[in-house]
Amino acid sequence: MATEMNKGVLKNLGLLTPELDEAKNGDLMIVINGKSRCG
Repeated sequence: MATEMNKGVLKNLGLLTPELDEAKNGDLMIVINGKSRCG
């Protein structure tokens, strides 16, 4: 959920994007932080 507390967690982790910051309390946020094995 896009609560202010959850947005704060994402911000502290460096994962909060402008699109997520605009999300409302009832919106579901899905954030994936991955690493590529290629190259």
